[in-house]
Amino acid sequence: MKTGSNQPLNLLWQNGVLLSNAWLTYAHPDLKAKWDAAHQKSAMTAFERGAEAVEGPVSDAFMFGIDGAQVILAERAGIKKQLQTNILSYLKNGKAFAYAFDLNRTLKSEPVEIPEAVWRGRINWEQSKVSFQSLHFKEVRLTTANVRKRVLNVAPVPVVAKTKGRPGIAPDVVAAFKALHQEGKIDVSKSAKFHFPMIREYLQTTHPDRFPTSKKVGSEGIRAHFSPLFNALKKDRKQ
Repeated sequence: MKTGSNQPLNLLWQNGVLLSNAWLTYAHPDLKAKWDAAHQKSAMTAFERGAEAVEGPVSDAFMFGIDGAQVILAERAGIKKQLQTNILSYLKNGKAFAYAFDLNRTLKSEPVEIPEAVWRGRINWEQSKVSFQSLHFKEVRLTTANVRKRVLNVAPVPVVAKTKGRPGIAPDVVAAFKALHQEGKIDVSKSAKFHFPMIREYLQTTHPDRFPTSKKVGSEGIRAHFSPLFNALKKDRKQ
């Protein structure tokens, strides 16, 4: 599915989170806390303790151990299902938007916005794929309405022509934000400034020629392009 050259859609897809991770990345803080708590419980430990507590045949101990482990696994599965259901509701009510490539993606393909109706079809959360009737999409990424608005506002910055001086750092900071966000390193409980050292490290590692370690990238330069995206993400997490 080709839409022609569309820089905003490319940026929206690049700044999105893969469907396989979006259900947890955009989780409500309360449910995220429940998910973390559920994962601190060891299914194997529950199995072993359950089996040890039974004084009887080995088969009885084995079944009792399985029951203990299944309780924990069922709890995790239930929370995960709720988080994924929440994502679908966000897409339906306009709080989130999805972008992806047609299944037959080529080097010239560009991402498209996925119609809401597609989410009534088959969803492969693990492989970040969705399909509905004759429509098939892969590499599905999601972004929230507020982040979408911020990205679209920032989008024109990289293509502004300059006749003098060095190119601005806006596209590099946006790329750094996206990379850190994908890796789960954007912590909205911290300040935006807390992330600046990571942004500098990303810039120096990715573009050592333009951002040598001998020259520190100014905080104000980072703040101008990082803070809008960070604040939008922080606001979304509170909703």
